[in-house]
Amino acid sequence: MPVPTHFRPMALFIAFFLAIPPAAGQESQNPPSEGPLDKRQGHKESFANVVPFSEKSAPTKLPSVRKDPIGSVSASDHGLAVGPGTLAFVGGVAKPLPGIEHGLANRSSVDGFVHAFVQFKGSWQPEWMEKLHALGISTWAIFPHQAVQARIPVYALESLEHWEDVRWVGTVPARMKVHPVLEARMEGVSNETLIPAWVSLMGDDSSGRIAKQFAETGIEIVAWREKTRTFAVNASPAHLAALAALDEVHFLSDRTTAQLFNDRASSMLGIDMLWALADGVQIGFFTTIGVIDAGMASHADLQLNNGSDIFHVEVQAPWNSGNGNGLDHRLDPTGHGTAVAGALLGRGWADPRYTGFGIWLAKQFGNRLFLSRWFDDL
Repeated sequence: MPVPTHFRPMALFIAFFLAIPPAAGQESQNPPSEGPLDKRQGHKESFANVVPFSEKSAPTKLPSVRKDPIGSVSASDHGLAVGPGTLAFVGGVAKPLPGIEHGLANRSSVDGFVHAFVQFKGSWQPEWMEKLHALGISTWAIFPHQAVQARIPVYALESLEHWEDVRWVGTVPARMKVHPVLEARMEGVSNETLIPAWVSLMGDDSSGRIAKQFAETGIEIVAWREKTRTFAVNASPAHLAALAALDEVHFLSDRTTAQLFNDRASSMLGIDMLWALADGVQIGFFTTIGVIDAGMASHADLQLNNGSDIFHVEVQAPWNSGNGNGLDHRLDPTGHGTAVAGALLGRGWADPRYTGFGIWLAKQFGNRLFLSRWFDDL
């Protein structure tokens, strides 16, 4: 299975990155075990243990990505529960084969710890976390489906192997840790170009060891977000590929500065003209608004079944074959409904310039909002 250029083995670079001597009392960054670098990175071992599809149905090549992505696109189902035993990473969905990843102990640091997922089977039991901690295992987030981010002492692997509730213990292939938008940017630039990216860790960096190694390797650290255990970095494609190979890294994603279009969107919707007409009038009183195919009702936080008092009137388009009126967040993948909702109902708390025209819409008996999905697949 061919892989993109930046994910082919980079023996000289990664060997340098992993061989940085740690400060006194600190663990090293996963020193290589005996054998070729491919084994050390887990290209063979991890792919044998984390299989996104059966060998018989495997494609001849990896899916292509947009070379010049516009905006920010989410990876498929990242972080969502997509099925029992299945994990949805930024780079793809995988169902690990049961058991302890082969050679996992050899991936540990000099003080005998390895960062990996511990995945459980059956119904979730709160006492599982207590038992993990009793084994000396540090835990962080629980990644659906039931995979705990963990820092595991090597001596605890045997106990995990004989624990009947444990389905899988292992690491993730580097290719599945890179968001497709970031991967596209890595493919489209030279190796000297610095790319802004987020680097999310499997655990914390309370000692600053990882930050120190980043800096020594030439990776520019812009910020550290403690609550999300995430570094904002500027790094070359080769550096980013090497980071993805580290067990301490959960995933990498694009860090392009977001561009807001509130002013342009408000003008397109005529909000500025409405404000001029309503000068000196209480905004939104006795207002009737009709929205067709805007996606506003599709925003997950504003759905009727969430108890919102906004959508108290539903209009079913007669030629929609009775397939509903669009109150489904899956019909609004671009978030356009959020923009429309803000232009109409925004309270202006963050910025008074973006106050919507119908901010009292849900508070007055004389106001009405009609929603309808009239045209499908537009």
